[in-house]
Amino acid sequence: MESLTFDSRQFYIGGKPAYLNSGEFHYFRVPKQEWRRRMLLLKAAGGNAVATYIPWLIHEPEEGRIEFDQGNGYTDLSDFLECAKETGLYVIARPGPYAYSELKNAGLPDWLLKRYPQILAERRNGSHQGECSVSYLHPVFLEKARAFYRAVCPILAKYTQKNGGPIAVIQLDNELTGMHIWNGDLDFNPETMGFGKKDGRYPAFLKSKYGTVEAVNKAYGTDKKAFTEFFPKDEPKEGAAKLRWNEDYIEFYNSTITEYIETLIGYARENGVECAWCHNAANPWMNVVFRHAKKHFGDKLLIGSDHYYMLCQTWEQNNPTPEYMIYCFMSAEMLRLMGNPPAVLESQYGSVAEWPPTTEEDLEAMLMCQLAGGVRGHNGYVFTGGPNVPGTGTTCVIYDYGAPVAADGSCRPTYDALKRFGAFVAAHPEFASDKPETDVRAVMPWRCFSGVRGTFNEKAAPDAGTLANTFQKGILTCMFAAGYQPELVDADLDDWTNDFSTPVFVPCDGVMSEAAQKRFVQFIRDGGNVVFTPVFPIVNEKYEPCTILCDAFGVSSGEPVNGVSTDFGDGEIANVTSGGVFGPGKMPENAKIIGKDANSGICIGWTAPAGKGTLTWYGVMTVLQRNSHINMIKAVFAAARGQALWRSDNTWVLTFRRNTSAGRYAILANLGTSRQHVTPEYRASADSAEWRKLEPVTLAPMEIRVIKL
Repeated sequence: MESLTFDSRQFYIGGKPAYLNSGEFHYFRVPKQEWRRRMLLLKAAGGNAVATYIPWLIHEPEEGRIEFDQGNGYTDLSDFLECAKETGLYVIARPGPYAYSELKNAGLPDWLLKRYPQILAERRNGSHQGECSVSYLHPVFLEKARAFYRAVCPILAKYTQKNGGPIAVIQLDNELTGMHIWNGDLDFNPETMGFGKKDGRYPAFLKSKYGTVEAVNKAYGTDKKAFTEFFPKDEPKEGAAKLRWNEDYIEFYNSTITEYIETLIGYARENGVECAWCHNAANPWMNVVFRHAKKHFGDKLLIGSDHYYMLCQTWEQNNPTPEYMIYCFMSAEMLRLMGNPPAVLESQYGSVAEWPPTTEEDLEAMLMCQLAGGVRGHNGYVFTGGPNVPGTGTTCVIYDYGAPVAADGSCRPTYDALKRFGAFVAAHPEFASDKPETDVRAVMPWRCFSGVRGTFNEKAAPDAGTLANTFQKGILTCMFAAGYQPELVDADLDDWTNDFSTPVFVPCDGVMSEAAQKRFVQFIRDGGNVVFTPVFPIVNEKYEPCTILCDAFGVSSGEPVNGVSTDFGDGEIANVTSGGVFGPGKMPENAKIIGKDANSGICIGWTAPAGKGTLTWYGVMTVLQRNSHINMIKAVFAAARGQALWRSDNTWVLTFRRNTSAGRYAILANLGTSRQHVTPEYRASADSAEWRKLEPVTLAPMEIRVIKL
């Protein structure tokens, strides 16, 4: 087999760009006599890889009795890997320790949890999080996990690509941090974190970050004498000190995740494994957790995300929606900014619930949503199912998951959706390395997605979590509805600062590093057009006063306004209802007002020339509910010298535009229950004054159509 590899942009097979098209296939659930036939079904649908958990629960039912290749099917990992090799499928091996997968104890052995309760994760109040929520770096847990790796890794080593086998990537654990966060908190296990210990991880973190105890005291408002005196119970009650403490602990906790991944890599390597590594964030919001790990490992670690649109009727929706499509786009962009080829390591192929059902139309739409957003590969969960090993499942005897290939081996209608998607990818290899046709950019507000909640000053800044929601469901959604194709940028990097062709929107909660503020000042002076919303930065990442940008342009932010309805664009855009409005503070003398509060007349939007560029501000926070919200974004976009490349007469039909080696494409999406009609127009470039009208398009419900321009 040619090697499957990846870099920071895309996947390659034999050195050529390729789309990773994988299906989850559990050898311990699918009857052994069916392995080959079902693998061939996956290949026939365009698949080129299989992924499988290797459950610790099943392979070590009693401590010290580790069973592989017993000839019973469910322990026969070597035969499964051999079968994948013979059928020409790459393998993503997932040896845990966690598997989840609706297995008992999330895939951990009974004896581990019953015999060693000290390994359980703890909340900040000292209570245990749950019966199978483990503290990853607890020494006893690591000792037992190392013994399991000592048994499984020699098998994996034999079948890595380096040794002529099919294993291209090994996933280390599963959905890290989810087991803690879903149980109500980060991990505060005292043994793991080392509270009060001179050689403890937490005291070492504080010393590394602050240097002196006095600096920590200043940050937290405490009066400690040593690093070993800081404990979770000392969390500040409010204000900037509380935010600093929580952000610091999030940073510390994420660093322990990096250490855990590195520890597992060490266990694998000491048993002969040399391979590419990966890990899956449990959902797009949790991608940010792994920024620390990605910076540490670079191209040696692939971070992907899990994308599910529905797993039971308690979810917000039962099928892919416009919100889901934008969610996919945001996730892919986050992963790209982190230095990954955007990959969905668990992409919904079915559901543990039979009601609501997973339909053929929904599955195909979901796959096209991801492709439109820039995803370079996916692993479908699950491609096929079968019976649980007795005593290991938590949901049912037969783990069918509504998979495209059912437990009895028959093909459901969703299999046809996989075939159509596979055929599209095969016919359009250019989508494995395409780029968005961008006409606007937006800064990714990493902090606001990190888990921090609250504000350092309610009169000066919005809540970080609220701004994250506004960014996704307001700013990005309005951009797509308006016909724009956004691209995300990282304010902490320089790779976007030499491009002045498109405006940059900056969601800001008043916090921005000194370096980033200087970067924006220079960008604007050199000719960049920047939009800040709803406030300007006034503190740095340590919540220390920092007004470099405000001072450079003579501006400031105002306090919240009790506005309900605002007007934009000299009054022609009226009734822009909002979820929160910040008024202006100081504005440039030559500023042009572009928005006012309808009740008080207070300015809530202005634009002004600055250096060779422009600085624009608007104070409205909202999610998209009305067409006036879309028109507001259009007014702000125009004020910031934006040049749209696409427009249409139907804002419900989302358009994603891609530039490829084979030409330009528009991907039109109707993720609703009714037919939609749209007549799009586009320009060849921002310099062209000519709008070219396409033929009217009618899209069926849940239809996503690709049009070459």
